[in-house]
Amino acid sequence: MAYLYQVQRKHMMPTAKDFIPSCILKRPPSTKFENCRNIALTPSCASRNLVPTACFSINSLSELPNKQPQNISVSTVVELELYSPPSDYDPDLFVMYKQLSLHSPYALSNPFNEGVFLHSERSYKIYVKQTVKHLLKFPYDTNCFDYLESWKKSGGLGPLSQSVSIKYSVLEI
Repeated sequence: MAYLYQVQRKHMMPTAKDFIPSCILKRPPSTKFENCRNIALTPSCASRNLVPTACFSINSLSELPNKQPQNISVSTVVELELYSPPSDYDPDLFVMYKQLSLHSPYALSNPFNEGVFLHSERSYKIYVKQTVKHLLKFPYDTNCFDYLESWKKSGGLGPLSQSVSIKYSVLEI
């Protein structure tokens, strides 16, 4: 088969419905399960070896500045099933693998740069702990820039921290 560019292969990639057949939130002590299939196709993530990619985001607030993030407690279990047999998609791909990135709902992340590699046909248990910084408000002189307010004003786009702002600046140079 002749080499196809990633743009030409896009039609061969899985849809969110096919790739993520189930996403369930289990919130103890409740015995009810909650569907977390509010999955959105995000802009394509660039991989280092230029193979075709399909990036999906769950619970993302990117470009949704007025929406509140979903509150997920420490005891909540997220069960996510990923399905990706290579024969169903791109004939040049012998092995289909996954990259997973857990990040703030306010920003998109490239799992190839900030994620973990997952092999196909395996089960993983990943434990996550969230850290939240609460900064002092006026009248205290903290000399802090309100990145969240800036993010909301720009339509849910842009950096949400000083370190990400520096990365954006470097990319623009």
